[in-house]
Amino acid sequence: MKKATTAHLKRLQLVKPYLGRLLLGFLAMLVAAGLQLAFPKALSYFMDNISENNTTDWYTLPAILAFVGFVLYCIASAVRFYLFESTGGMIVRRVRERLFGSIIKQEIGFFDTTQTGELTSRLTVDTDMLQGALSMNIATIIRSVIVGIGGLVMIFIISPLLSGLVVLSLPITLALTRWLGKKARLKAMRLQDSISGSLQTAQESFANVRITQAFNQEKKAIAHYGIAASSVLDRTLDNARLMATYQALSTFAAFSTMLVTILVGGVLIIQDTLSIGELTSFLLYAGMLSGSVNGISAMWGQWMQAFGATERVFELLDRVSESKTYKEGLATADLQGNVEFDQLSFAYPGRKEETVLKDFNLSITAGEKVALVGPSGAGKTTVVNLLLGFYEPSAGGIRFDGIDSTTLDYRSIRDSMAIVEQEPALFSGTIAENIGYALGDPATELDKIQEAAKLANAHNFITGFPDGYHTAVGEQGVQLSGGQKQRIAIAR
Repeated sequence: MKKATTAHLKRLQLVKPYLGRLLLGFLAMLVAAGLQLAFPKALSYFMDNISENNTTDWYTLPAILAFVGFVLYCIASAVRFYLFESTGGMIVRRVRERLFGSIIKQEIGFFDTTQTGELTSRLTVDTDMLQGALSMNIATIIRSVIVGIGGLVMIFIISPLLSGLVVLSLPITLALTRWLGKKARLKAMRLQDSISGSLQTAQESFANVRITQAFNQEKKAIAHYGIAASSVLDRTLDNARLMATYQALSTFAAFSTMLVTILVGGVLIIQDTLSIGELTSFLLYAGMLSGSVNGISAMWGQWMQAFGATERVFELLDRVSESKTYKEGLATADLQGNVEFDQLSFAYPGRKEETVLKDFNLSITAGEKVALVGPSGAGKTTVVNLLLGFYEPSAGGIRFDGIDSTTLDYRSIRDSMAIVEQEPALFSGTIAENIGYALGDPATELDKIQEAAKLANAHNFITGFPDGYHTAVGEQGVQLSGGQKQRIAIAR
């Protein structure tokens, strides 16, 4: 319980910088709600005076006041909408930045076992639901509570007897709300999982489109995505059936109560214990109360759906990275380059039963050129991954200049390393941005970028492009040949 409370308090910290905007939105909401509650009373005044007076001399002032009140209501509603909507967007932007920061700092093993589509879904779809909950859902729930309480007070002032009939129907609505909340939260989490799966399927298909077309498997790819899309549809229809059932039951309860109220109210008018204006205002206030309860119920269901999605967001946001990169250690800027693997054993996180390296020993002195040769799966790439600190050894260790790697700051170690993969990974952007990826601002470091390109024998083909170093490489460098990508990776 204490752990859950602490987690909720941490999440509330995300809202803290925007409390001023939320407070202004709340004040605008109070003004709009107050004016909304005044409308039925004003209408009652008009109707009773119309039935009692045969002149329109008294019309002018009430009409002006009604118009001014209506204008103020519109302004207050607009201010409330803008403040809650914009603040929700600001909060979600902050959440997305933190979420992306949390994801990008996770250990490589996390990415080995987590699908890219799922991460993309959490960063986009799930946070979109969070924005909806923070902007409109909360505002609607608060406004409904204010209007509902005001309406409840007013109906008791007008007629305690009729109020009793209205209040008797509230437990039914509240029971429906409780039922909806439990169901909606679970169904929302299942829907988000299906959406993540469909995104992953589409992402894989687009990334491997050349393979798909080379093997003439477009129909297979379409069918595969169709299965994923059908899963999303099934979950969506499941949610729709739940909401439709709730709407039907809650609407039936509301209109049944309203019908009984009108019938009993008619009897009270005949008995001259209630005026037509009072019954009219009572029905409007009762409608406000019923609408507020139904609004809270509907928003509560949507809030539970959003809560299911945001649980996925905060689960990842609160995840502590196991990467040694961000653990405190001794920073060193003057490594000589002596590396030693000492009785090292290792198995990948997703395949712990399969040992890739066992009691591995390797000693490399500064300035020495070393080539690792062996069959596929022998562990050549694994040695490089361990050297870069992407994974933790299962046993044994690595030493740099005789210092245990676990005591060093791996960020400073990587500052002394460079890597060129067999299949170079390039970012969407220009050639200069890719070569200068590790620089603070590649745009101001063009001389260094050009010098690196010359050393990598890339300068000549780069300057042969019309835009030179400002040539866009496309996603994953698709605008370049394999050899050109290799040269750019070497220059980087």
